[in-house]
Amino acid sequence: MPTIIIGNNTPFELFYNGTPQVDTLKVFGCICYVHVLSQVKQNLDEKAIKCIFLGIDVVKNGYRCLNVVHDKFYISTGVKFDEMQTRKTLECDVQISLSSKVRDMDQESDVDDAKETNNEKIDYYAKEVDINRGTTSQLRRPWMDGKFNANGLLYDEKWGGLTSRNGSKNSGVDSGFGLYNDHHIHLRYFVYARAVLMKLDPQWGMEYMAHLYTMVEDYMSFHHYNHHVCVLDHDHDHDHDQHTHHEHTMVSRSEPLFPRFRNFDFWVLHSWAAGLTEFADGRNQENSCEAVNAYYSAALLGLAFRDKNLVNAGFTLMAFEIRAARALWHIPSDSTLYEQSFVSTHRMVGVLWANKRDTGLWFTPSEWKERRLGIQVLPILPITEILFRDVRFVIELVKWARPSLRRPGVGDGWKGFVYALQALYAPEEALKNVKALSGHDDGNSLSNMLWWIYSRWPCGQGG
Repeated sequence: MPTIIIGNNTPFELFYNGTPQVDTLKVFGCICYVHVLSQVKQNLDEKAIKCIFLGIDVVKNGYRCLNVVHDKFYISTGVKFDEMQTRKTLECDVQISLSSKVRDMDQESDVDDAKETNNEKIDYYAKEVDINRGTTSQLRRPWMDGKFNANGLLYDEKWGGLTSRNGSKNSGVDSGFGLYNDHHIHLRYFVYARAVLMKLDPQWGMEYMAHLYTMVEDYMSFHHYNHHVCVLDHDHDHDHDQHTHHEHTMVSRSEPLFPRFRNFDFWVLHSWAAGLTEFADGRNQENSCEAVNAYYSAALLGLAFRDKNLVNAGFTLMAFEIRAARALWHIPSDSTLYEQSFVSTHRMVGVLWANKRDTGLWFTPSEWKERRLGIQVLPILPITEILFRDVRFVIELVKWARPSLRRPGVGDGWKGFVYALQALYAPEEALKNVKALSGHDDGNSLSNMLWWIYSRWPCGQGG
């Protein structure tokens, strides 16, 4: 963020003599219009085809778009975006698509029967959307209303941050969340899920807007002025530390509720995951990809609420994290940052410290390369393709990790992340590998993997 000390510039602008390029980033799933070339367009044809934006093709350097009516992919640079239009327009197109498919299937049947079948299908999908949206909203309400009696979130007045109920009693649980370890990494899952839910159910989102912003502000607050905040949980059954709020209320304060940018270090231009625990080698961070997703999720929440300040801050920090991950965690064969003896045998840093690097992870030895790869890939989201847009490095990385998949006892969840990167350059082989898996990581699913692989497929190919 700009600061007065360096003339209202950002550290990035001074270091690189320019601003980060985020203008190509668009809202995943938004409506877009693909330009139809004049060479293939008839006189009365539309000048553009309405599609859904599914990411950026890192090989052909174009936008990947899906026409839901005709089930056809396009990769093009001539695309116009309407980032404020997503679900409602999509539902309309799905209805049109369903109507078309029903007519094709039942063209020899009675017209009334075809219409009845069509309406039944449309009603079924509409009900499914409403049921899932309603169920998800209801499941999230106890977290927001302070009625979640299990491991809910509390506010710690001493250190100015959120903590889990269990973490407030035992610093060894929840990956040290009570000691402020990994706050951006853990809270980003809440923020991402609630940004999506806000898009599906804006009324629910507006009702709990203060709660949602509190989660973001815990790890990237950038406000100095008075603002409204909301304490997330109320402890009905237990006595806690005297610094924990016990009221669920909207309050207006003259001082910030959280420290500014708890995790992000503007000197090194990336985040640290370590909290209050002191280490001889300084602070550390293991999951570079989850740090990227922390700020990506914050930007998505800003887009859902049309908050330009949050969008800009989130995307800016996300860009810094991507650059840092590529420079410090990713090790291509031509890297000059690390000594050649290290580069010749490694493609990923495990844990980066202020004063050293580790090839192993907190929970696994250096030799388990599939985990070293996976921990720097998960979760698989649209932004993943930007983080791993260097296909040459991706090929090297997968080749480096694949021999570890033959080790006895390797979980299918970790294999899935290797195959996810494989899909960036060999989607057909990746699809076969994924279909052979018997399970997926807790933060992943077969549906997510199929979306990822099919949206990597070259235009006009894949089924």
